[in-house]
Amino acid sequence: MANKVGEDVAKIMVVDDEPENQLLISVILTNEGHEVTAVDEGTQVVARASREQPDLILLDVMMPDLNGFRVFEALRAADATRHIPVLMLSALTQRWDVEKAVKLGVDDYLTKPFEPDDLVARVKSNLARSPA
Repeated sequence: MANKVGEDVAKIMVVDDEPENQLLISVILTNEGHEVTAVDEGTQVVARASREQPDLILLDVMMPDLNGFRVFEALRAADATRHIPVLMLSALTQRWDVEKAVKLGVDDYLTKPFEPDDLVARVKSNLARSPA
């Protein structure tokens, strides 16, 4: 199945505890032809990602149950999810927040608020770099 630009449909998992953010991101990516699932608790991510094997995970940093940095570490520790690229989305814009993500090995980092075109470009870029 191809999306509007003729590329394969990607399965993208959106991890964010804010329903408005989930909806916004889901609409943007669905309009690009992707299949989007949403998770609102960090503690659910590894199990769901292991089962669903998304092509990309968009991961919020600030969540009440388990922050995105810890979720990322758990994803990389699990054999079934360590290969899945992760794009962190965060309102944390300080240099040390971005540096922490880079040091952990996050594939990309986009600050909120973001422009829809920027999100789409980052998603395409990360999917293109992802091993098939």
